[in-house]
Amino acid sequence: MCWSFAWWRKRVSSRPGSFSPRSRRGARGKGVKTLGLKEIGLRGRRFFTRSLTLMLVPPRGTQIKKVKLPLWLAATGGLIVSALLLISVFSCIRAVQLRAEMADLTRLRRVNAEQGLVLQSLQQQAQEDRASLQEVKILEQKVRAMVGLGNSGQVSRAEPAGGTSTQRAMLLGTIFKPALSTSAVAEDLQGIMQDTASTSLDLETLQKNLDAHFRAINDMPDHWPVYGPITSPFGIRLDPMTGEGTDFHTGIDIGVPYGTPVEAAGAGAVVFVGYNGAYGIMITIDHGNGYQTMYCHLSRVLTAVGKRVNKGDVIGLVGMTGRTTGPHLHFGATLNGVLINPRPLLKDR
Repeated sequence: MCWSFAWWRKRVSSRPGSFSPRSRRGARGKGVKTLGLKEIGLRGRRFFTRSLTLMLVPPRGTQIKKVKLPLWLAATGGLIVSALLLISVFSCIRAVQLRAEMADLTRLRRVNAEQGLVLQSLQQQAQEDRASLQEVKILEQKVRAMVGLGNSGQVSRAEPAGGTSTQRAMLLGTIFKPALSTSAVAEDLQGIMQDTASTSLDLETLQKNLDAHFRAINDMPDHWPVYGPITSPFGIRLDPMTGEGTDFHTGIDIGVPYGTPVEAAGAGAVVFVGYNGAYGIMITIDHGNGYQTMYCHLSRVLTAVGKRVNKGDVIGLVGMTGRTTGPHLHFGATLNGVLINPRPLLKDR
């Protein structure tokens, strides 16, 4: 059905005090003064007492329906409808904004939960790394004690019964589950980095000390150059050539067959090879730390001056050159240039 709308206004020009547009134009032409408050109030009352006629025209020519509405009611209804429209538009916009904010909030909560799991994993890893570093430090101290290198200067604190402090912290963290924070995890990681750097320096120092220690052990002349009985000890003895009187024996004589291979008692550098009077053909090796060893009465030399030899390397053959009564090896040693008894240096067989 199609409806036609029309506005209908009653004429009020014939009423007393009416003021039509025509009379207004005429008054303006005659120079009428501005309206007063009373006239303005009267016109306002007339405006609100006017009626609005709504004509409803059916499409097939049936009777036209008229509906009269006071003008103030129509104006109030228009304001209410406009207000409702504005409120609806604002509500729709706000609903869209809230939906977007809720989506952002959900995403942030998911990201926060993921970061919380990552932080928890990092904190647990940091605690495990601290425990591992503590174990490495304890192992370092044990190694130092085993090889007799002393303390590194950073003694690990004794842990009371119940485990290490890191283990107790892990246990308490499991029970109470404190709130994680990036600053706390960063502080733990910073502490671990410092501990790692310190432990790395300690291990480097330990490695150098161990290298020096094992090098000193390897250089120490404690290896038997030949295996046989000691036929003449170090010190005062009867002259073996005449059997009368005494002389000072500067080493030990080890009785072995002629041509027996002679091995270096320790690692070092060969500093002398040649014939030396009563000692015959001899070799002198400098082992460092003040130690030197001599191998005398050799029949053949299998090394040369300046050569670096290791403990157990064959350097010559047993002979009977020099002042001797038979084939044997005269083995001597000095410490800082002073003759010493070489027997205490040799390991027990």
